[in-house]
Amino acid sequence: MIHDVNVSVRLALIQVLAVILGVVMTRIAFMGCGYPDSNLDWDALALVVRNHGYVLLLAPVAWNTTVVYLENYGTVRWSKRMTVFTGILLIAALVLLFFWCCSNPYNGRMRYATEQ
Repeated sequence: MIHDVNVSVRLALIQVLAVILGVVMTRIAFMGCGYPDSNLDWDALALVVRNHGYVLLLAPVAWNTTVVYLENYGTVRWSKRMTVFTGILLIAALVLLFFWCCSNPYNGRMRYATEQ
Protein backbone atom coordinates (compact mmCIF):
# COMPACT_ATOMS: atom_id res chain seq x y z
CA MET A 1 0.00 0.00 0.00
CA ILE A 2 1.54 3.27 -1.15
CA HIS A 3 0.59 6.44 0.67
CA ASP A 4 0.39 9.82 -0.99
CA VAL A 5 3.32 12.06 -0.15
CA ASN A 6 2.71 15.74 0.32
CA VAL A 7 4.41 17.97 -2.25
CA SER A 8 6.14 19.86 0.56
CA VAL A 9 8.04 16.73 1.58
CA ARG A 10 9.38 16.27 -1.95
CA LEU A 11 10.44 19.91 -2.15
CA ALA A 12 12.07 19.71 1.28
CA LEU A 13 14.07 16.69 0.10
CA ILE A 14 15.33 18.67 -2.89
CA GLN A 15 16.22 21.55 -0.55
CA VAL A 16 18.18 19.23 1.74
CA LEU A 17 20.05 17.80 -1.24
CA ALA A 18 20.84 21.34 -2.42
CA VAL A 19 22.27 22.21 1.00
CA ILE A 20 24.40 19.07 1.18
CA LEU A 21 25.76 19.45 -2.35
CA GLY A 22 26.31 23.18 -1.88
CA VAL A 23 28.34 22.78 1.30
CA VAL A 24 30.42 19.99 -0.23
CA MET A 25 31.08 22.05 -3.37
CA THR A 26 32.04 25.07 -1.24
CA ARG A 27 34.52 22.96 0.70
CA ILE A 28 35.95 21.64 -2.57
CA ALA A 29 36.32 25.20 -3.88
CA PHE A 30 38.24 26.15 -0.73
CA MET A 31 40.51 23.12 -1.05
CA GLY A 32 41.16 24.04 -4.68
CA CYS A 33 42.29 27.51 -3.61
CA GLY A 34 44.65 26.17 -0.95
CA TYR A 35 42.69 26.93 2.22
CA PRO A 36 43.99 27.55 4.95
CA ASP A 37 47.65 27.67 3.91
CA SER A 38 47.17 30.15 1.10
CA ASN A 39 47.68 33.83 1.85
CA LEU A 40 44.35 34.94 0.34
CA ASP A 41 41.70 37.23 1.80
CA TRP A 42 38.89 34.70 2.28
CA ASP A 43 35.28 35.79 1.81
CA ALA A 44 33.42 35.85 5.14
CA LEU A 45 30.12 34.43 3.83
CA ALA A 46 31.87 31.59 2.04
CA LEU A 47 33.84 30.81 5.20
CA VAL A 48 30.65 30.64 7.27
CA VAL A 49 29.08 28.28 4.71
CA ARG A 50 32.24 26.18 4.64
CA ASN A 51 32.59 25.91 8.41
CA HIS A 52 28.94 25.95 9.56
CA GLY A 53 26.89 24.97 6.50
CA TYR A 54 25.16 22.21 8.42
CA VAL A 55 23.04 24.90 10.13
CA LEU A 56 21.43 25.60 6.76
CA LEU A 57 19.75 22.20 7.02
CA LEU A 58 17.32 23.89 9.41
CA ALA A 59 15.92 26.00 6.53
CA PRO A 60 14.07 23.09 4.82
CA VAL A 61 12.84 21.83 8.19
CA ALA A 62 11.50 25.26 9.17
CA TRP A 63 9.98 25.80 5.73
CA ASN A 64 8.27 22.40 5.73
CA THR A 65 6.90 22.86 9.25
CA THR A 66 5.54 26.30 8.41
CA VAL A 67 3.96 25.21 5.14
CA VAL A 68 2.27 22.15 6.62
CA TYR A 69 0.89 24.26 9.46
CA LEU A 70 -0.38 26.94 7.07
CA GLU A 71 -2.01 24.36 4.80
CA ASN A 72 -3.81 22.59 7.63
CA TYR A 73 -4.40 25.08 10.45
CA GLY A 74 -3.51 28.54 9.16
CA THR A 75 -6.02 31.37 9.24
CA VAL A 76 -4.72 32.83 5.97
CA ARG A 77 -5.59 31.33 2.62
CA TRP A 78 -2.71 29.04 1.77
CA SER A 79 -2.82 26.69 -1.17
CA LYS A 80 -0.62 23.99 -2.61
CA ARG A 81 0.27 26.45 -5.35
CA MET A 82 1.78 28.77 -2.74
CA THR A 83 3.60 25.82 -1.21
CA VAL A 84 5.18 24.91 -4.54
CA PHE A 85 6.03 28.56 -5.28
CA THR A 86 7.74 29.18 -1.93
CA GLY A 87 9.52 25.81 -2.07
CA ILE A 88 10.98 26.52 -5.48
CA LEU A 89 11.87 30.03 -4.34
CA LEU A 90 13.81 28.62 -1.37
CA ILE A 91 15.60 26.13 -3.62
CA ALA A 92 16.59 28.96 -5.98
CA ALA A 93 17.84 31.07 -3.07
CA LEU A 94 19.93 28.20 -1.72
CA VAL A 95 21.39 27.44 -5.15
CA LEU A 96 22.30 31.10 -5.66
CA LEU A 97 23.93 31.27 -2.21
CA PHE A 98 26.03 28.19 -2.87
CA PHE A 99 26.89 29.30 -6.40
CA TRP A 100 28.16 32.59 -4.95
CA CYS A 101 30.20 30.81 -2.28
CA CYS A 102 31.73 28.34 -4.74
CA SER A 103 32.63 30.96 -7.31
CA ASN A 104 33.98 33.53 -4.81
CA PRO A 105 35.84 31.77 -2.00
CA TYR A 106 38.23 34.70 -1.70
CA ASN A 107 38.05 38.43 -2.36
CA GLY A 108 40.85 38.55 -4.90
CA ARG A 109 43.31 40.22 -2.57
CA MET A 110 46.33 38.87 -0.77
CA ARG A 111 46.84 39.29 2.95
CA TYR A 112 50.25 40.51 3.88
CA ALA A 113 51.77 39.69 7.23
CA THR A 114 52.99 42.78 9.02
CA GLU A 115 56.20 42.42 10.94
CA GLN A 116 56.56 44.29 14.16
